[in-house]
Amino acid sequence: MSNKSNIVISAADGCGKPSSIRSMDNSHRNHKGAEYKESFMFSKFLSNSHGSSMAAKVAIAGSALVVFATASAASFGSVITWGTATNISGPSDVSTVGSLVIADAFGCPTQTEIVNGVTFNAFTADNGQPVAVQGNVTISTPVSGDTMGYNLNIGGGTNFGASYNGILDQAATLVGTGSDPMDLAVTGLASGQLYQIEIWVADYRVGGSNNRSETLSGSTSDSATIEYLGGNGTGTSGGQFITGTFVADNSGTQTISMTPAPVTGGGYGMDAQINAFQLRTVPEPATLGLVAVGGLGLLLLKRRKAV
Repeated sequence: MSNKSNIVISAADGCGKPSSIRSMDNSHRNHKGAEYKESFMFSKFLSNSHGSSMAAKVAIAGSALVVFATASAASFGSVITWGTATNISGPSDVSTVGSLVIADAFGCPTQTEIVNGVTFNAFTADNGQPVAVQGNVTISTPVSGDTMGYNLNIGGGTNFGASYNGILDQAATLVGTGSDPMDLAVTGLASGQLYQIEIWVADYRVGGSNNRSETLSGSTSDSATIEYLGGNGTGTSGGQFITGTFVADNSGTQTISMTPAPVTGGGYGMDAQINAFQLRTVPEPATLGLVAVGGLGLLLLKRRKAV
């Protein structure tokens, strides 16, 4: 398979008006591959229960209270308990657990998009700059000399509806050395609050054997791998999404580092990327357990009265 250039707008006179372009290279293929670690605790419950009724979620919470309490303790502070990255399949991918804090679509969007009832704000990457800030959200390039750009029309091969395609069709992308990380940071978090974070990475332009991925980490002791294509680089899915849970520490800030892995199979180069993310508050496991127990008590009381 011959190499192709992954075109990124690296400087612009306003969104969508490039003054220069840069071709990503494949010069970092020999770097060590990213670590992959799965979690099957609380975040997996959340990611697998998007389509479940609240009653079902409460019942699951009651039966798995001990497991979830362990996960909550393990993910205290900036450590994130990650679920498993999943191929994008439709709007129901978008979690509606708990309450929405913020949702952003990155790149060069021109409007908000509503997907599965969640409103994603338009967050324009600051081309040619190392930092872009909007409200409590910052994306940045921690390595000196790197900047950010944006990719456009990268999710057009998907067919998930106009709104979902809208948040998958563009992304904020690192412009610099391909192996360098890019950071996502959220401030203003409530200390001790349990949060769920959901991240999307998608680039549908490459098929065949090409396999681009990056490692997401909230600290030195957690990590997860997410693919830009899904289907192990076959192009059968327009990327992947992943959810994780964490308890905010006293700093009130959570940072996720995105570090690209070496590309296999030729094609586009390795550069950190993010298409969209959302952050939600979720009930503590103990609270869900108490609700489940209370619900069970009411059910038994009703049955007793019926008799």
